[in-house]
Amino acid sequence: MYEGSFHGNLVMNEGATNAPTCGGCHGSHGITSTTTREFRVSILDMCSRCHGGRAASYLDVYHGKAFKLGDDSAAVC
Repeated sequence: MYEGSFHGNLVMNEGATNAPTCGGCHGSHGITSTTTREFRVSILDMCSRCHGGRAASYLDVYHGKAFKLGDDSAAVC
C-alpha cells in the first residue's frame, strides 16, 4: 500500500530521502488498517503534523463535511 501512495512514490521511484515512511507517521506500533473508521478519523490529525492548515480546508469542502457527518465512504487524505 505504501509503495502505491504519494509518499511511497517519492521514496521508491524518485529517490527522495526526506519523504515520510509508514513508521514516521504512525509509529511502529500505531499502524492500523486503512479500512477502519479509527484510521479514517485519525488521518486528518496525522497529516496535519506535516501539512498544517490543510485539515481546515478539507473540512470546508463536500468530502470533509460528508465525512464529519458520518459518511464513511467520503474521501479523506
